[in-house]
Amino acid sequence: MKILMTKSWTAPEYLDDGLLHGLRSILGADVVDYPRMWHMYADSFGAGKQELANISARGFTYYGQMSDDNIDRTDLQQKIKTGYFDLVIMHSWYPSDLFPTILSCIPKEKLIILDGRDETTILEPYIGCGRYFKRELTVNRRGVFPVSFGFPKEKIQTPVPKTQIVSPLIPGDLTTYIYDREQDYYQQYNQSCIAITGKKQGWDCLRHYEILGSQCIPWFVNLEHCPPQTCTTLPKHLLLALNTVLKTNAPEILSTHYRDWYWDLFFKIQQHFQQYCTTEALAKYILDQAARPV
Repeated sequence: MKILMTKSWTAPEYLDDGLLHGLRSILGADVVDYPRMWHMYADSFGAGKQELANISARGFTYYGQMSDDNIDRTDLQQKIKTGYFDLVIMHSWYPSDLFPTILSCIPKEKLIILDGRDETTILEPYIGCGRYFKRELTVNRRGVFPVSFGFPKEKIQTPVPKTQIVSPLIPGDLTTYIYDREQDYYQQYNQSCIAITGKKQGWDCLRHYEILGSQCIPWFVNLEHCPPQTCTTLPKHLLLALNTVLKTNAPEILSTHYRDWYWDLFFKIQQHFQQYCTTEALAKYILDQAARPV
């Protein structure tokens, strides 16, 4: 299966980057990114090049880890016109210079419109042009599908003994943002039973998945107010069960009374996470939806 992912803006953006990672993990060089998403590739960083720590979130989780695999980005206009690609994934807010050719030549059953922005606005002109995937989806709308971030499978951490109840990293408290190395960032979550997270500009946030990928349970503040169509891959019912207990028992989560309960919840959440919340799961979801009749 040959896929083209295209947009005009080459800066890091988590949904596009996670989907590219997942698709490339499954399909390899048959997934063409145009323009080249330079921040995803290992050869963009190092001596005399970009510093990984200078890009989004210090380069943690997604960036600088893929090889180029000799991706063929030649003659894309002609390839689009002749039906070379089985699927085209186009950014909604930042369409590339290939945009006019895509809309005139790609049938709607072969076009994915990806909207990973924090805004809840649906870009109406795209409705009916293809399948529209919206991260911060707040309404039920025909032709618009929910989509969420994913975590790279190879970054899932090996569990270590829990040495603290709550992670010392507190969202919004910049004095706790002290981790310059990705492994240290993951490790402090791994050593914690729970870690605070919540809505930022949007409800979906890569931090939720980084906590899960680090063998920790997210304490998702105000999760009960999250729209049903947003963060759809998270195990919301399990996280809400944790919230119910933490209202009165946060310091006692590892007491004798709650220890078995915690680990039962932990394993259920981890099982769900590894099935539905990886970048490969994200890619398979998009491919499965694309295979259905419009």
